Amino acid sequence: MKLLIIMPWKPKTGGIKKWLEGVTHEFNKLGHKTYIFSPYDLPNPYKKILFLLYNFEPFYKRLGIIWEFIVKTIMYVPLALFLVLNYDFLISFYPPDSLIFQFFTKIFAKRNISIVHQARNITVTKYSHYLWKKHYDSAYMVVAMSEDVKKEVSKIYDIDRKKIKVIYNGIELDQIKRFKKIEKLNGDPAILYVGRLEYIKGPDILIDAFNLVLKNLPNAHLHIVGDGTMREELEKKTVILNIDKNVKFYGYVIPPYSHMKSADILVIPSRYDAMPNVTLEAMACNIPIIASDVGGLKNIIIEGKNGLKAEPTLDGMASAIIRLWTNKLLIKNIKEFQKEFIKKFTWEKSVQEYIKVIGSIG
Repeated sequence: MKLLIIMPWKPKTGGIKKWLEGVTHEFNKLGHKTYIFSPYDLPNPYKKILFLLYNFEPFYKRLGIIWEFIVKTIMYVPLALFLVLNYDFLISFYPPDSLIFQFFTKIFAKRNISIVHQARNITVTKYSHYLWKKHYDSAYMVVAMSEDVKKEVSKIYDIDRKKIKVIYNGIELDQIKRFKKIEKLNGDPAILYVGRLEYIKGPDILIDAFNLVLKNLPNAHLHIVGDGTMREELEKKTVILNIDKNVKFYGYVIPPYSHMKSADILVIPSRYDAMPNVTLEAMACNIPIIASDVGGLKNIIIEGKNGLKAEPTLDGMASAIIRLWTNKLLIKNIKEFQKEFIKKFTWEKSVQEYIKVIGSIG
């Protein structure tokens, strides 16, 4: 089977990059052929012309995603026609890149699915919402990465829930096992954050919560792995709160598994998150997790079993950290439960689910 995957950008980090690597590797291992189409990988001058038109400011400022749709539809026609004819199955993520490909799959009786990493409530204009709904309506099946995302995409875009299948991401368990601990991270406890430093991920919530934690656990240290637009603001905040000696920023560490294995607690303070891979990776590294009770996190975290759930607030996160660190039996039980629980989440099992979905729609 030849699979065509439409990727509107070139992911460098994060869940989408890991999905692409994990899924394509497993499909290829099973003898299938995968091809990732991205405008960023097109040859010049084709790519230059595409981006010049797409970013033409007078039109893009006024029309936004509609202008992007017009440009990409026109530019993609010959490429989409050729690729759809030469591949058996289409997997797409986002409009408008997907729409011309989906159009040709209908004409040539090919099949396609849409992957929902995170349901996007784009209601700034009726046009953008229409394009997203059209994208999901054009798919024979929609695959969501968590139960919460399934509910959300069904509600926002009025998609029949029977059309939506949940397939969780996987992880490379054997690869993670090969990583060793680095020298023990400072802190009693050593608290770890891994992720982008962006508002939706809630690193500011964690720093405020950590300031409160220090009043009860004065030897605690916070280790922040990741980068983003909030980094400078967060560094200044630690100085203002006079906790900078207990907080260390590392920037991106890829992969972060040695840090995970050397910390005592991993905290995911997201304001919203569909299904962050860091959750599964932390369990594979056998580190107790405290995660916001939002999105896909509330589906994957079983309270008191493989981690703790908390409200993404200063008090919610701080009390969960203190509660966990002062209950050694709870920590021990969480670590034991994680060892078996995480075995269900491999890319091999994930791809087998995708193959079932593909088979079910012919």
